[in-house]
Amino acid sequence: MPSIGKLVVTSLVLLGTSMCGFLLLRCLGSWAGLAPWSLSVALVGLGLGGAVAIFRADVRARLALTLALLAVSVLVVGAHAAGYGLLPDDPWHSRIYTAVLATLFSTAGVGIVKRRPWSRWAVLGLGACGTLCGIMNLSHVVDGRLVATLVSSAPVPAWLGTWLWSHVLLTSASVAFLVLLAGRRTAEAFAVPASDPAVVWGVPHALVAAVKVTFVAQLVAASMSLLYALAQPVVPATRTSALLLAVGFAVAASATLARKTAGVLLLLVTGAGFAAQATATLLLASGPLAGTAAYYAVFWGLAGLASIGCGLVLARTLSARA
Repeated sequence: MPSIGKLVVTSLVLLGTSMCGFLLLRCLGSWAGLAPWSLSVALVGLGLGGAVAIFRADVRARLALTLALLAVSVLVVGAHAAGYGLLPDDPWHSRIYTAVLATLFSTAGVGIVKRRPWSRWAVLGLGACGTLCGIMNLSHVVDGRLVATLVSSAPVPAWLGTWLWSHVLLTSASVAFLVLLAGRRTAEAFAVPASDPAVVWGVPHALVAAVKVTFVAQLVAASMSLLYALAQPVVPATRTSALLLAVGFAVAASATLARKTAGVLLLLVTGAGFAAQATATLLLASGPLAGTAAYYAVFWGLAGLASIGCGLVLARTLSARA
């Protein structure tokens, strides 16, 4: 019999994909173009395939589906970066940002093919980012009245229908990334030979785990910093610092993946920077912009907390060796 965990995970995947199809039929209707229909069919197909792969504990199938989902993601954000939006609602508002996303997805895909540990962390981080973004965005719109409208025959405004479908599609895809790559058996697929220097990331040590969590949390925060700076700088005074933090994380991440001690120390510095960014943006935001500032501060604050935890683990490790 399948475990409770498998049932829950599979239910989440199927719920997201079925909601995407329902919203397409209910909110967009027969006038929806080829792109929304194709993306919905692709997501439903990937969701069904993921459900089967999870039930069968087929790691190869899960990785293949992850690569397929990455390919679709590159197509969507790459087309947007080139000026050909495939979504009826633009959730990014920046072609530069989508170009960066396309590069990240493509690089992660190459890493998945080569079974590099960092690629799994990157996709999990991007999946967590999209999931949290989707939950917070949808929570401001979805209520009992909207649900009653959707299940009735009442007309749905075009702007609301396209917004809902676009965000449910992206959130469902993000959840799919998480469930396809989560789990011990999937992590074992990215184990490297003992002769590979990257074997250090598989060591069962608290500091290694803390660094990995901090890496993922700051990847999410850096991604949102870039979006904030390029598309939605609600507090102009913190726009430049958001850009600098994204660049700083890129440097710290490169050094960390190269197994340099300086890389971990830089992650602690950028973590403190994200915490300061969250604090400054919240203090300087006012009026209706305060809610948007809080939205970004959630991601920056989580990165800061992860860095504090990593710093404490590092200090404990060093004191134990002294």
